[in-house]
Amino acid sequence: MLSKRHTFFLFLSCSSLLLGGAIYLFFQPHIVFFGMIGWQIRPFQIPNHLIHVWVTGYLSDFLWCCSLCSVALILTERKYLTKWNNMIILSVPFASEIAQKYHWIPGTFDWIDCGLYAVVELLFITLIFKIDCHENP
Repeated sequence: MLSKRHTFFLFLSCSSLLLGGAIYLFFQPHIVFFGMIGWQIRPFQIPNHLIHVWVTGYLSDFLWCCSLCSVALILTERKYLTKWNNMIILSVPFASEIAQKYHWIPGTFDWIDCGLYAVVELLFITLIFKIDCHENP
C-alpha cells in the first residue's frame, strides 16, 4: 500500500507524463511516435515567441524529468533503489542529451535542457529525497 506521500508523487509523475505528452501532441505532432501510430494533427501556435519556445522546447522535458525524479523518490523511499541505482537513473536525461548530440538517437542536443535537468534533479535531491548516506550496497 502506498503512503499518501507516495500516492501524491505517483500522481505527480503520471500527470507530468500526460501533460508532457499532450504538449507534444498539440504543439509538436510531427515527432516519430505520432507518425508511427498514424496521428496527424495540425500543431497549435502560441503568439508570444518566448512562451512558444518554452512550451514547445522545454516544458515537456521539464515534466519528463519531474516524473522520473518522482518515481525515483518513491522507489528509493520504499528501499527498492540504492544511492548507486539513483545515480544511474538520474543520469538518464543527461545520457539522452548526449545521445542526441552524437546522433545515436533522434533529437537535438540542448545545453538548456541539461541545465533544466540539473535544476530539477538538484531540487529533488536536496529538498525531497531522504537518502541514507550509510545505506548498504
